[in-house]
Amino acid sequence: MNFNLVSSPLLFIGSNLNLHELNDFNKILNTHNKYDFNINSGSLIPSDRLLNQNEISFKTHKLRKNPQSDSNLVTYTGSALEYDDVYKDLSVESDFSTIFGCKPLINTLSRIFAKEGLSKMNEYQLSLFDELSLGRDVILHSYTSSGKTFSVLLYMALRYYYQFDPKFLSSVSFSEILNRIKDEEHSGSLHFKRRQTYLNRRVLVLCPTKELAAQSANQLVNFTDGMENAVHLIIDDHDVCPKISPESIFIVGSSNQVESYFLVSFYKFNFVQNEDQKHTRSILQTIDYVFLDEMDRLIKVANQYANERKRRLLNEKPGSAYNICQTLLSISPNKLRLVCASASITRQHIRKVNTLIRMYRNSRDNLTALIRKKISATDTGRYVSIPETINHFYSVSSQDSQESKIKILLNMLKSDTGKVIVFLSSGSLFSLKEKLEKHNIKCKILHHEFGIRDNYNKEESEIGETKSNTAVEKIKKLQNSIKEGEGEYILIASTDSARGIHLSMLDSVYIVGRPRNVNEYIHISGIKMSSENVQGESEDVLEQEDV
Repeated sequence: MNFNLVSSPLLFIGSNLNLHELNDFNKILNTHNKYDFNINSGSLIPSDRLLNQNEISFKTHKLRKNPQSDSNLVTYTGSALEYDDVYKDLSVESDFSTIFGCKPLINTLSRIFAKEGLSKMNEYQLSLFDELSLGRDVILHSYTSSGKTFSVLLYMALRYYYQFDPKFLSSVSFSEILNRIKDEEHSGSLHFKRRQTYLNRRVLVLCPTKELAAQSANQLVNFTDGMENAVHLIIDDHDVCPKISPESIFIVGSSNQVESYFLVSFYKFNFVQNEDQKHTRSILQTIDYVFLDEMDRLIKVANQYANERKRRLLNEKPGSAYNICQTLLSISPNKLRLVCASASITRQHIRKVNTLIRMYRNSRDNLTALIRKKISATDTGRYVSIPETINHFYSVSSQDSQESKIKILLNMLKSDTGKVIVFLSSGSLFSLKEKLEKHNIKCKILHHEFGIRDNYNKEESEIGETKSNTAVEKIKKLQNSIKEGEGEYILIASTDSARGIHLSMLDSVYIVGRPRNVNEYIHISGIKMSSENVQGESEDVLEQEDV
């Protein structure tokens, strides 16, 4: 067997991972399983020689489904490196006096955790906290509604706003802190006051859509106990976006707007460095983490069916998020860390991110952790699934027309008195809104409710406000109106806006037309309208040939 070896170690974390017993592997490492993922050794390797995938680095760019009969196994090809203390077990912290001695901190966290309903963390989140505590780049691949974005933003808030030492953020230590905080009494009068530092280290959060960026900014504001000054949202054009203040710790935005804000201003003048450029460089130099939320939408890669022309085009133009990461790595290659998350990550995305990191930082000590869990085999062969609490239905339109589909939608909405969201795969949202209102069905356009206006709508700028200033406040109003409202509540949106949207108070999701692919359906049907143990519904209106 021939091996293609590159100097780009990957770290694998998950369940049901296995390794071929090959003569080329002259040394097998006996290690222990750090996370309780119910690992099954299968028939390839005896259980006493099962490798713990989170403690070994590999020189490989190959990542494949196991060719053996057991479909639950995932493997990779490559050559094992000798384990020489590259991985060091995180020591369990037992002295929490520095944390629990600060009453305002404990009171604030207790109030926030109670409001967010955080009582324990799942296996993905625990693994994430461990790898981030070790200072690794992380790729998190798990099912929709598993709390990927929530856990990443929580870690960043604890470390950079509440200034937790990373030793307190390992899975074991933080679980102990969380258990103790749950029992603490909290009041609304005692608030944490952050200790000011000479130079704030920052976190950059990149999202594929303005809606998701506004939602992430709102989540960070909640984690920081309402400190809006700590979060800077970028969903405006560069010319109208406010300047980042020294108090801003979290910079959140859609990748295109962030690229316009940073890179366009940075390279605006070729010879003379103006104040804007100095300010931009000073901000870029303070960024420790870049979080790529829904990374498969942010970084463009060619699939296995792409022709040579498309492959070459995507290699030349991999997207604005890739450009931002490349610039930041060139400025701070050893300090910057990348965190990527999505429910639909391909091998090509993993290779693209890993190659980007190794271009600027190539060392055996720098491991990229891939966190995922292999589920039972599905028809699509994917590593993630839609939560079982979601029920799926479809309705077939008799004619090949948008009017026929909307007619069926009207009949269903008239009998549905719950809180729903309707996604339109093609066509105009304004036209759909007009048709629904003609039949006395009131609805609201999602991105308008998020405070994101259309380019030709100048309402916000006329009153001297920008989208970035009002989006977080409007999201809170939307969430409160859905929670407190009785009877039906209907939102409409395009399928492009579905990524990562979290509206747990909704009952049903309707999709008019066929989603572009399986990944899009996974994200839409798992739109986060149902949390654990809560039933939700997904209804698709399409033509007979699309069933």
